[in-house]
Amino acid sequence: MTCCPTCGQAVQAEQRQASGITERQRDLIAFIRDFKAKHGFSPSFVEMAGGIGISSKSGVARLVSGLEERGVIRRLKDKNRSVSIVGEFA
Repeated sequence: MTCCPTCGQAVQAEQRQASGITERQRDLIAFIRDFKAKHGFSPSFVEMAGGIGISSKSGVARLVSGLEERGVIRRLKDKNRSVSIVGEFA
């Protein structure tokens, strides 16, 4: 077992993809992509939490921070609904 850097929970090593992200992070990327395609703007943290089935905004914040560190998403500082997917996941 290893520790997930985004949420601090223990995860099986095989859950990590070759790109270094977890299944939960992949779910979040897909949700953000679909939400933006449908609505034309990024989802809020509350909408992201509901969309991937987690109960807290802090859980989403950890996932988003982890994806930012890996260069998968970008967001504007102090700006709501500013998440953009970049790189291979765009």
